[in-house]
Amino acid sequence: LGSLFACYCSIEVTQAMWDGYLQQADPFFIYFLMLIILVNTKEVILAQESGSKEEVIQFLENTPSSLNLEDVEDLFSLAQYYCSKTPASFRKDNHHLFGSTLLGIKDDDADLSQALCLAISVSEILQANQLQGEGVRFFVVDCRPAEQYNAGHLSTAFHLDSDLMLQNPSEFAQSVKSLLEAQKQSIESGSIAGGEHLCFMGSGREEEDMYMNMVLAHFLQKNKEYVSIASGGFMALQQHLADINVDGPENGYGHWIASTSGSRSSINSSVDGESSNGSNDRGMKSLVNKMTVALKTKSVNVREKVISFIENTSTPVDR
Repeated sequence: LGSLFACYCSIEVTQAMWDGYLQQADPFFIYFLMLIILVNTKEVILAQESGSKEEVIQFLENTPSSLNLEDVEDLFSLAQYYCSKTPASFRKDNHHLFGSTLLGIKDDDADLSQALCLAISVSEILQANQLQGEGVRFFVVDCRPAEQYNAGHLSTAFHLDSDLMLQNPSEFAQSVKSLLEAQKQSIESGSIAGGEHLCFMGSGREEEDMYMNMVLAHFLQKNKEYVSIASGGFMALQQHLADINVDGPENGYGHWIASTSGSRSSINSSVDGESSNGSNDRGMKSLVNKMTVALKTKSVNVREKVISFIENTSTPVDR
């Protein structure tokens, strides 16, 4: 890394690597180049059961020396693909690792080795819901207790009470099955709630999110791809929406927050009100009103919840 592959590659390969890297104009892109090399050597490393840590490191260091000039184009193409499938929050939060910039400097360096999974900013989650076509999309899973979820939640979030994992394992297993089916159907139907990335959202209070971390570990142990967590939880979502709507005319959280219990203790009272901001607001409020009826409560059958969730968040598709 310190020599940008120059220590191990031929002059021709090094020049081609540097040309491509500089054209990217992104210091962090080297992470994805190294990731491709690691992915390509994964099977070899796992097969070396008797190899020591030092031997594995030495093997990885020497791997770039086998690159040919013809390999460089494929290497960059694969790196760009992995880059496009990686949430922007990961790059933004760790950009300082590969060269400080005005946006990348951090006073406290996070220990990535202790991270359970990728942390996604709430702003990226909201932006992803508005994307059309390509891009990283999130299927948000709200893991707070039912009473908190019913009081207010992201309008596209699926509810999975993390307490059930210990209190009622059989119901938890059924809820997980329904969650995965809902994710699949939402993607197929073009729902605004659909996304390949499972993004788990807690309250944002560490003591309350302990069970959610167990749920995260459960999905990781099952080798579920694309597992992430909403950084700061629901509290961060509320704060972000308050910040971007601070000058808005009484629209508050109405665009994104829904309630199934009628409580307004923690969300803006305009969720169910009429908007004065035109057809876009009315369309979004219509969606929120539909989801208010459809989203999960304790007394509703799991199968009916999934069907209602998909029907009421999907966009029209050709039949």
